[in-house]
Amino acid sequence: MGGNVAVLGEFLRSFLEDGPDAALVYVAPDVVADEPASMPYGGTYRGKDEFAELMRKMAATVEIRVAGFDLHESGDTVVARFDSTFVDRATGVDVVMPMVGLYSFTAGLISRTDMFYKDTKVWADRGGVVPEAAR
Repeated sequence: MGGNVAVLGEFLRSFLEDGPDAALVYVAPDVVADEPASMPYGGTYRGKDEFAELMRKMAATVEIRVAGFDLHESGDTVVARFDSTFVDRATGVDVVMPMVGLYSFTAGLISRTDMFYKDTKVWADRGGVVPEAAR
């Protein structure tokens, strides 16, 4: 297991078990995070403060249950495949959502994230997570 895989594993464990603030130790000061615009927390977040805002929005909007994940390292990038269930905190609607994340690293810290969800529309179709602009 490569060093970046270990860092990402600790980041994910910290975020899921200890909360967003605990995971920030694994994030570079100039991190850039991209989330699909169709998500309630979608957009581009720049810098550690905005990244923390993203993680807090995620935690406030959905409970994320990860049944399993695979991490694959190639150079300064780790590709993560997740088997996740998202539970909308407002409605209780849960959706199984496979996803892939691309994580780039600089000096052993996460410097960029780019997330790809299998089908964000299914949430709205089930009456669950819908972007704020559409509510």
